Amino acid sequence: MEFDGFLLSKELVSVIEMMIGCRAFSKMEILDIIAKLKNFTSFNDRDMLEKLISKEIYHYKEVKHDCRSVIDNIWQLTRCIKEKIEITISYYKISRELVERRIMPVAITFSDYYFYLIAYRCDEDDWKPLYYRVDRIINIVEHRKRFILDKEHDFDEGKLRSLIQFMFHGQYRKIRFEYTGFSVQAILDKIPTANVIDKSKDTAIIEAEIFGTGVNMFLLSQGSHIKALYPPEFVEEMKNEIEKMYNTYK
Repeated sequence: MEFDGFLLSKELVSVIEMMIGCRAFSKMEILDIIAKLKNFTSFNDRDMLEKLISKEIYHYKEVKHDCRSVIDNIWQLTRCIKEKIEITISYYKISRELVERRIMPVAITFSDYYFYLIAYRCDEDDWKPLYYRVDRIINIVEHRKRFILDKEHDFDEGKLRSLIQFMFHGQYRKIRFEYTGFSVQAILDKIPTANVIDKSKDTAIIEAEIFGTGVNMFLLSQGSHIKALYPPEFVEEMKNEIEKMYNTYK
C-alpha cells in the first residue's frame, strides 16, 4: 500500500544520503534513524536501499563528539528555546578548556558538520549573539527563571545562515572580490548572498554581504583564482594571511 502523506523511497534515499554526508550524528544514532526510515519503504525498495548505502555506512566516520548524544542535546535545547528557559551549560571551548556559561538560548542552526546553539549571555548586557557547538555541550542545567526577548534582539537564524561562513563571528560588511576560477556557480552556491556584478571572458567580479571572517577561509581555499578588492580591511586580511602562509614555507 502507498500513502500520499508518506515519504517516497526516492525521497528517503535523498534524506539518508544527506544525513550520512553531514557526519553530525554518531554511528549508532544514524543507524537507528535509517532503520526507522526503512519502514516507510516497500520490501523491494528496502533491499535496494540497503545495497545503496551499506558501504557508506560501513565506512561512516562521525565527527568527534564530547556529549553523550547530539540528538538529545538538540531536543532539550529546542524545548528551552521555545519556553524561554535560562540554562547553564558545561562547555568545552576550542582550546579544550571546560567552562560554565549561564545563557539565554535563542536558536539552533547547522553548518559544516556541526549543530550550533545561538545564545545571549545572562551576565552581559551587550546582547552579542554567541555560538556554541552542540556536540561540545556536556551538561545542561535548566533554571526556573524565564527570560523575555525584546523584538530587537529576536534572532533570525535563516538570515544568519545566508551571511556567515564556518560560524566565525564578527561584523556585518559587504565585500567584493575577483574570481578567475572554473565555476562561478560554485562560489555563488557557497555564499548565498553573492552576486556577479561584472563579468568579462575569464573574470567575474562578485559582491556579497557577509557576517564575520569565516568567508576568508573559504576564499583562500580557492588559491590564486581569488583577488580581494573591497573594503580595504578585507584586502589587508587576505594579504596578511597569504603572507603568513608563504612564510611557513621559507
